[in-house]
Parts: sequence; C-alpha cells; structure tokens
Amino acid sequence: VVGLLAIALFIISRHRKGLFTQLFGWMVHNGFLRHLADRWSLSPDVLREMDDIVTHVYRRHVGRFIGTVGLEYLSRLLMVFEVYWALRGVGIRVSPLDAVVIHTVWSIVINVLFVVPYSAGVQEAGFYLILPAFRLDPLVSVYVGTVVRLRELVWILIGLGTVAVSYTHLTLPT
Repeated sequence: VVGLLAIALFIISRHRKGLFTQLFGWMVHNGFLRHLADRWSLSPDVLREMDDIVTHVYRRHVGRFIGTVGLEYLSRLLMVFEVYWALRGVGIRVSPLDAVVIHTVWSIVINVLFVVPYSAGVQEAGFYLILPAFRLDPLVSVYVGTVVRLRELVWILIGLGTVAVSYTHLTLPT
C-alpha cells in the first residue's frame, strides 16, 4: 500500500510538471526512443496537450478527483471482501491480507488476459493459479468464480432495469 501510494504521488507530482513531455524527452535523450521519435509526429505542443487533458480533472476539480479515487479504492476493497466471504462461505478461513493477495493476483490475470472474449474462464483461471499458494484446493476457484459472476449478473440486471425504467419515462418527440 505504501509503495503504491508513493508511486501514485510521484505520478501526480510529475503530471503537474508535464509527465508526458518529461517522459518522452527523457526517453529520447537517453536513446530508448530515439529511433522511434523520428517516426512519431509528437511535438512538444501535442505532448503538453496530452498532459493538460490527463490533469484537467485534478487541477480544476480536486474534490471530484479525490472522490473518484476514493470510490475506486472502496470498490476494490469491497471486491476483496467478496473473495474473503466467498471463501468463508465454503468453510475456508483466510485472513483479510490473504484475500487482498488473492484478489490482486486474480485482477492481474484478468488484466493480462483482457483479449479473451467476455473473459470466459479467465476469472476462474486467476483463482486457480493463486489458491494453491495458500494451500487451498484449486477447485474452489470454480465456486469463487461463480460467486463473482453471479454478482456481476445481478449488477448487470440492476443496470438494465434502471435503463428500462428510465426509458419508459422518456417522452419521445412525435
């Protein structure tokens, strides 16, 4: 947590001074992208514009930015507890820290395999890979994956229901 917070603060502090501009300049100067820099038409103005677009929210709407990051953190924390309670539901006791590690590895697998359509089997594979590290039966991954998919289905249905209700209240022009 401390390491990730330090990285986030470093990135935010660099964005205020133009992260894209600085990073691209450093990479060209040190030879990493020198051969690619000739092919790219990234002028300092374009890089500055990219920096401005990325930093617009936390420069002009700090409260919104902090609220958004806080909600993202809260949602990740809730997903960790979903894993924790799913394992507890089948009688497997893990610590909250173990649940964080399990969820983190699971998330990494999902993000690495983003190209799989509908992430078919990816969630279960992520759990299958990490559970043996905690001396847990990897077959539990099917159960945990099913619980996660059911939660996703419930939220999809809630979203579709909200859209359906909102759509019936719209007045269409004739």
